[in-house]
Amino acid sequence: MTSLEDLYSHFSVLAEAKDKASEHENEYKLIASAVRSSSSNEKRLASQFMTKFFKFFPHLAEENLQALFLLCKDPDVSIRKQVIKDLGTICRDCPQFTERVSHVVTNLIHTNDNTELSIVHMSLMSLLKADPKGAMTGIYNNIINDEGVIRDRALGFLASKTKYLLAEEILTKDVEEAFIQHCRKVLEDVTGDEFKLVMRILSALPSMSTVQGRQNLLDIITLEADFKSKFDPNSDECLDRLISCVIEAIPLFSKNVHSTNFVEYLCLSVLPVFKEISYCAADSKELTKKYQVDILKYLAEMVLFCGDLGRTEECVQNVYNCLIDFMPSPEGNDVQNDKPPNVEYLVVECLMYTFHQLSRRCQQWLTEASNAERLKDFRLRLQHLAGTLKASLKYVKDRLDGKSGEISDSERKQFLLTVESTNNLNALIKDLFYNPPSYKATVVLSFKKPIGEKSGSKLGSSSVAGVKRSFTPVKFDSNEPQKKGSKTEQKMYTPPGGKFSDKAGNFPAQQGSNQRGWRGGGSRRW
Repeated sequence: MTSLEDLYSHFSVLAEAKDKASEHENEYKLIASAVRSSSSNEKRLASQFMTKFFKFFPHLAEENLQALFLLCKDPDVSIRKQVIKDLGTICRDCPQFTERVSHVVTNLIHTNDNTELSIVHMSLMSLLKADPKGAMTGIYNNIINDEGVIRDRALGFLASKTKYLLAEEILTKDVEEAFIQHCRKVLEDVTGDEFKLVMRILSALPSMSTVQGRQNLLDIITLEADFKSKFDPNSDECLDRLISCVIEAIPLFSKNVHSTNFVEYLCLSVLPVFKEISYCAADSKELTKKYQVDILKYLAEMVLFCGDLGRTEECVQNVYNCLIDFMPSPEGNDVQNDKPPNVEYLVVECLMYTFHQLSRRCQQWLTEASNAERLKDFRLRLQHLAGTLKASLKYVKDRLDGKSGEISDSERKQFLLTVESTNNLNALIKDLFYNPPSYKATVVLSFKKPIGEKSGSKLGSSSVAGVKRSFTPVKFDSNEPQKKGSKTEQKMYTPPGGKFSDKAGNFPAQQGSNQRGWRGGGSRRW
């Protein structure tokens, strides 16, 4: 069996031969035989020396690769670390082996040893630099053929390293196209978390930042959303898929990249069964409610970028039906003095905004003579909603002013959101009360504004639209409090007396009624 001394001796012969190392095949074979040694030190040294002179013996490449791959399965973690590190160096001179080597190295990504995992990542990066296409093929073969830890970690690795690969200019146009094709194959069968990782990879690619690239990315998401299938309100998988796809799609929409397919699907397939939506796995009413509100928020965000709808009137009808369900009924008495009306203002705001945007596309839905009763009933509901908003705003004012006790930051945040929603609703209601409806109001959805910009106020302030701001009275030097409406007497300048000032004369008494100054009440006159 080859000892450490023998290994160093054989290495010296090969190193001294330099470019003629291929003439010393016997020494190289003796080094390679050490992979079957019982000593971990000899195995690690054999791995280093084999990979260093690997390119000089192409006729032995297959045999030596198999020997190195065998060491990757060694129970000794120190040996595996050494071989993983050495395998990455082979492909610098022999890129034809990159796909096979990257496939084997990716298989080792399931390790629980953090140091070994770090070396695996380093080796994969080395392979990607040596031959990007070959390395990617090897990595993606593992992703497509595995359904466990290897698949998840390999996707996570690519998602975290994509920007680095771009910075190193490894992803050329051809490589990027191959990258996209591999991602398309993975997307044929993915979980929700895997879908997010793949979208994170694709979104980072330069070609996806153009208008055409965003449209291509949207097409991929639309295909994944599977709008041809019927929406099942009681299917957790169906709900997760829809929400994940919508979240990924929203940042892509613009005046050139339309949200038509998403808006149509939500209006025609989701809203008719909206109240039946139930997230069964969590068995939580709160989570179900959150998903319902999220869907309406996403719909309101997307409708602004919607193109021509094929079934506009049906979409408007479904939005209207859902809106009526959440608006307070004129026949009830929702307004009470001691608490706010029981209205979900954010939900109503989203639906009202969506209705406002869609109904302008088919205005006859409200204005035609045959729809007079519908318009009359709708305006009656709008009038009642306006009264409800007024009562709610008063309640919010009292709470923000501290008249009903201290409130927490979370409560204050919710109250500010309610104020913004009511302001938006008032603007939309006013628009719809014109005869015919004008559709001129422009509002920013309340949940799209940063907290610090809610109604021009920060979270810690109670200065909100429609709410009187409390303030500390100004204190004067006088012992007597300043009376409202009174003015402080302004003392005029008196020249110094004496022999040289007698000719200056006396200044006239102050005439307060003729004072004019700068805006802001300054005393400087024209």
